[in-house]
Formats: sequence, structure tokens, C-alpha cells
Amino acid sequence: MHAGDVTSDDFQAAFSGGAFASLICLTVAICFLVIIGWITGARLLTSVRSGYFAMPLSTTGAALLTTSALALTVYRPGSRQSMIAARGINLVLLAFTVVILLGNIYGTEPSLEERLFGARGELNGIPEGRMSLIAAVMFLVLNLAVLILGLGSRSKPFHKSVAACLGALVTAGGGITLLGYLYGTPLLYGGSTRPVALLAALSFTLLGAALIIGAGKDSWPLGYFVGNGVRAQILRTVLPLVAGFIALEGWLDAVVPDRFDTNRVYVSVITAIVFLGIALYIFTKVAQKIGGAVDRADRERDLAEARQQAALEELERSNAELQQFAYVASHDLQEPLRVITSYVQLISRRYAELVDDEGREFIDFIVSGTKRMHDLINDLLAYSRAGGRSKPAVALDSNDALNQALANLEVSIKEKGAVINRGMLPEVVGDENQLAQLFQNLIGNAIKYSGDKEPRIDIGADGSDDFWRFSVSDDGIGFDPKYAEKIFVIFQKLHGHERYAGTGIGLAISKRIVEKHGGRIWVESEPGKGSTFYFTIPREGTEE
Repeated sequence: MHAGDVTSDDFQAAFSGGAFASLICLTVAICFLVIIGWITGARLLTSVRSGYFAMPLSTTGAALLTTSALALTVYRPGSRQSMIAARGINLVLLAFTVVILLGNIYGTEPSLEERLFGARGELNGIPEGRMSLIAAVMFLVLNLAVLILGLGSRSKPFHKSVAACLGALVTAGGGITLLGYLYGTPLLYGGSTRPVALLAALSFTLLGAALIIGAGKDSWPLGYFVGNGVRAQILRTVLPLVAGFIALEGWLDAVVPDRFDTNRVYVSVITAIVFLGIALYIFTKVAQKIGGAVDRADRERDLAEARQQAALEELERSNAELQQFAYVASHDLQEPLRVITSYVQLISRRYAELVDDEGREFIDFIVSGTKRMHDLINDLLAYSRAGGRSKPAVALDSNDALNQALANLEVSIKEKGAVINRGMLPEVVGDENQLAQLFQNLIGNAIKYSGDKEPRIDIGADGSDDFWRFSVSDDGIGFDPKYAEKIFVIFQKLHGHERYAGTGIGLAISKRIVEKHGGRIWVESEPGKGSTFYFTIPREGTEE
């Protein structure tokens, strides 16, 4: 993670926390102003305008309690006491709103509000009203959303997403109600039913937005607006711009022609021109910002590709030097070994009568040790060749690679009386010499570890959509499955030099060859029941 990313995340967290706190404080301030208005008889504090409906005390109290439950849920999610209090408030308000809805539907008199708040007639000169059906539905959805939000966690993000979606519904509902007041359209804030007060609609809009922010930036819809991505930047710009244009154009179209003797077409044209000018300016700024970010990303990508290419060239140069070193080292090491072996054998022949049995045994140890060292050097050289640059990958018949391997093993096959059962093998893309060496290593192992019986070896292949899978099975001595990974490690042998010759490098070379062809190799075996080696080769060929 880059330092810039940390700063961005911290800024987003701080901004979200500040926005949530601001929305909560605004809602609380509206509720307290309404309460003060009811107490003092200040009509404007309860309804903004004398012709608007006052926000009922029942709605004000429910808004305060809902705000408290939301704040407790977001600020103290780990506190048992806070969560109990928040859920208690939510359940009480859910029951309250359900009773109000049923009372309105069935016409129960006196209503629950009248019993609790004495909502009859006037209070300090302000006409009292009951909670609107729309407001009751809003509180029902809000408290259900807060209750669901309290059930969410990092392991249960679905609950937060559901709560955020419900918050978006409440925000949309509150916004539509506000547009009704802005456009002077009663149908949008209640129509012939009991209307929603302007301040109540504003409170619903604020609480819905706070709920969306409280659910977190990873939840819909906030997740689409947060971050430095192109989508988020465009949405943050376009959505407020479009919403502002719709609200402004509707308000001008509804208010200006009635107050001034003006043609509605002129109002619409002027509004559209102003909007296009503002939109062009904002989109130009956004395009510059996004274009700058894209240019920086392109430069960083080009720089990263150049570094990667330089690293690959350096790696190829290093591999070439290592391979050259292996050739030189093998030659330089083998020469003194040949000298040691020759002189020890010369001593054994010339001075055999002067050396006792123990001395001759020592000489045999020296000869055997130098031979093993010679084999190790040759195998190391083969291992380095397997990891070096091979011939270009070409389409080839894997039957030809198998034939080459069987020809190289002809003497061993005849000596052990091995029976080779082979199926038709597919055409693959790769290096024929390396595939032949792979078959030779696997078949040679099957012959070597056949035990005292004549080995029976089965070779076949099957395919899937992406890979050919080859298999080499035998009925030899097998081994414990716990060593299935160990045997592919260089110089790892499960049996001693005394019984089975070799350095334990053949399977490591096989693994290198398979991986260079873009496949993998593994084995299945049981003691006394033989072994089956599998390896895969991509159909299209991905040789390095």
C-alpha cells in the first residue's frame, strides 16, 4: 500500500464521519427548533411558512428517537448496552408506527397520538395534527433499517447493504416530498391524505442519507461514489448536477410564470442554457482531472514495463552466465577427478601385492566416491541445461519423443525384461528433446524401482479443454505417499546408493521440464503397489 492510498483512505474515513455527524446534528437541531416552536407558539419554527403544515410533536419525538438509535448503532457498535438501547428504541418505534398505521386504516378514535400527546385542536395558537401515513411508513422503514444495520458486521456485510438500500428509499421519499413543496404540488407531499410536513420531509432526507453513510463506503449506493476511480468521480459530478437541474428547472417553471408575466418556454430555454454552461465547465474540470490521472497511470505503466523488461534482460543474462559457469565448472571439476581415479587405479594395479585387503577396500572407496562425484557433476550440468534456454516451441508428435526415450533405454528394458504398454499420445507444443528426456527419466525410474520382478509399465494420455494429461504407471516397489513432494527435490532419494544407483536428480529435472512447458507434475503411489506419475502440457503451448 502506498502512502497516498493511506492518506486517501484516512481522508475518506474522516469525511464520512464528519458528514454523518453533520446530518445527525442537523436532524437533532430541526427537532429541537420544532419543539421550541410548539412551546413558544412560534409557527415558523414548526412549519417554515405560515401556509405549510406544522411538524407534529409525535413525528418530532419519533425523529429524535430514531436519530438516537442510529447514532448509538454507528458510534458504539461494540457496546452491549448501546445496542440494547438502540434495538429497544427501534422496536418501540416500530410498534408505535404500526399502531398509527392501523389506527389510520381502521379509523380508531381517539388515536394513540391523542392519548400520548393530547393532539386536539391547537397548542399555543398552532394547529395540532396527527402523524401522516407517509411519515409513519418512513419511520417504519427507517427503524427497520437501523435494526438491520445493528446486525451487520465485517463477516455479515449483507446486512449493511440492505440497511443502506432502505436508507436510499427513505432519502428518495424525503426528496420527492421536498420537491412537492418546492414545485407547489400537494400531490407529492400527501395530496388528499394527511400531508407530510416540510420539516419532517427534510428530517427523513437527512436521516436516510446518514443511514447510507453509516452503513459504510463498501455498501451500495455509497460504494459507487467513494474513491478516486473514474466511475466514482463521474457519479459525484453528474448526479448532483442532474438533480440540481431538475429541481431548479421545475421550481422556475412552477413559480416564475405565476409570479411574473413570463412565457414558460423562455424560462425553460434560459434554464437549459445556464445548465449547459455550468455542466460544460464542470465536465471540463472533471475531464482534466480524469485525463491527468489516466496520463499518470500510463506513465507509471510504461515505467513499470520498462523496469520489468530490464529485469527480464538481466535475468536472462544472469541465467546465461550461470549456464556458462556450469559448463566451465563441470569441465574443470571433472579433469582432476579423472586424474585422481586414474592414479588410484594405477596404484591398485602396480602395488596390489604390497597392499593388504583393508588397503584395497580403501582404494575401492576412493574410486567409488570419485565416480559418484563425476555423476553428480554431470547431473548438475543436465539440471542447469533443463532450466536454460531451449529450442523454440513447435508443434510435435509426443509419440516421437516417447520413441526417442525408449530407444535410449533399450538396453535397460531388455536386461530387466520390461513390458511397455503404450497408447496413442497427442500432438503438443514444446521441445521434443526435453520431452524425450522427461519420458526417459520417468520410464527409467519405473525400470529401476521394479524390485525383483519384470516391470510392467503403462503409458497413456487424456485431455481436457486446456491441458493434455500424460501418465506413466508401473507395478514396482512404490513408496509412502508422504514423500510425494520430497522426491521432486534435487538430490533427494528415498533409497541408498548401495541398492539403487543414481544421484536423485532425475525427477527434479523432470519437474523443471514440465514447468517450462507450462504444466505441473505429481505422483500417486503406495508401498508395494507401484507408482503413477502424471504431468500436464497445455494444449496451446506456453513454454517459457
